[in-house]
Amino acid sequence: MSPFWNGFFEHLRSCGRSGGIFFLALVSFLSLSIFARAFHNPDSVAALTLAVAGIILLSLIRAGTGLWQMRSGKGRLRLPRLSDDELRVARARLKNQGRN
Repeated sequence: MSPFWNGFFEHLRSCGRSGGIFFLALVSFLSLSIFARAFHNPDSVAALTLAVAGIILLSLIRAGTGLWQMRSGKGRLRLPRLSDDELRVARARLKNQGRN
């Protein structure tokens, strides 16, 4: 990925939920402007219909593979194993918590 897009997505990630809403609004605005331009010209309606069908097909394939990965456990967050020192401290805290 180019440094521009990498920096852009890092900035959106730091913005949190507002960054996602901004990106969704930007994509929606651009898509609506393309649709409006295409429907203004009757010759490009067939090409636009084919493009939308392709996008929907690719989205369904991507969603299906995502669901398959979630069901098979490949998409789960894997936490690193605790070191011996961290395990000792955690056990001591659990023992002290049971005494109170």
